[in-house]
Amino acid sequence: IVGTATDSYFDSYLLQQANGANPEESDWQPIEGVSATPVNSSTLRQFATTTVADGIYSLRLRVTDKVGQITTVRRTITIDNTPPKVTLQSPTQNQYVNSQVAIIGTTDDKNFKGYRVELGAGDKPESWEVLTQSATIRQSEGLYNWDTSGLEGQYTLKLVVEDFTNGQVVVNRQVMVDNTPPQAQITVPETDAIVSGNLKIVGTATDSYFDSYLLQQADGANPEEGDWQPIEGVSITPVNNDTLRQFATTTAADGIYSLRLRVTDKVGQITT
Repeated sequence: IVGTATDSYFDSYLLQQANGANPEESDWQPIEGVSATPVNSSTLRQFATTTVADGIYSLRLRVTDKVGQITTVRRTITIDNTPPKVTLQSPTQNQYVNSQVAIIGTTDDKNFKGYRVELGAGDKPESWEVLTQSATIRQSEGLYNWDTSGLEGQYTLKLVVEDFTNGQVVVNRQVMVDNTPPQAQITVPETDAIVSGNLKIVGTATDSYFDSYLLQQADGANPEEGDWQPIEGVSITPVNNDTLRQFATTTAADGIYSLRLRVTDKVGQITT
C-alpha cells in the first residue's frame, strides 16, 4: 500500500483495514501497527490479502502530528484472490475439425473483465492471432464460431480470461484442421469390365488424417442403399495404388455388379 504520511511536526501514522464499504469504528484492524517514521509517496504497509476472504474492504490511514492533529483518508478496495472460472468444452484436445467450428466454454468471475480467443499454428505457436474478445460472461455456451477455411494441419486455440485484478487464467487446446477430403479410387477393375474367378480389386484409399475405408459390392448397375454388402469388412490401413480387397466372384451369380469404395478421414469426411 503506497501513500504519504508526513508533517513538519510528524508524530506517527496508523494504517487500518476493515471488512465492507462502511465499517463500524470497532471493525477497524491495524495493518502492522503504528509507525513513527514518515513516508512520502512510498510504501506504507504490506497487506497480505490472502489472509482474508474475498470481498469489499476499506483502508484507513490516520496521520498524527505532535500537537495531536489527525488527518484521515479512506479508500475502498475489492479483494479477489479467486482465479476466474474457465473451461474449454469444445473442441476437445487433439480433435479433428474442419469448416465451421463452434468454440464452446465457460468464462466467469465475480470481478470478470473479459475473455479472448487466440489462434496459433502448431503445438507451440510463435505468434498468436486474436479471433475474438468479449466482456460478456459465458456459461457453457458459444465463445466464437471459427471458420477454418484455407487452414490445414495442427493449430492451438488459446482461451484467456481476465479479472479486474489483472489475474489471468489461460487454457490451451491443440486441434487438427483437415479441410481436404480423402482420396478414393478404384483402378482395377475398370468400369464395365468383364471379370471372373478371384478378382483382385486395386485402388487408393488414403488421407493425411486417414481413418478407414470400406469396399462394397451390390447386384445391378444402380443398387439401392440397402443392397450394398461389404467385401471383407472395414479396413483401418491406408492403401496407395495397391490391393484393396479380393472379391470371390464365384460366390455370386453371373451378371452386372457395382463396386463402391468409401474412404473416411478422422474429421468424418467421406469420399466415395
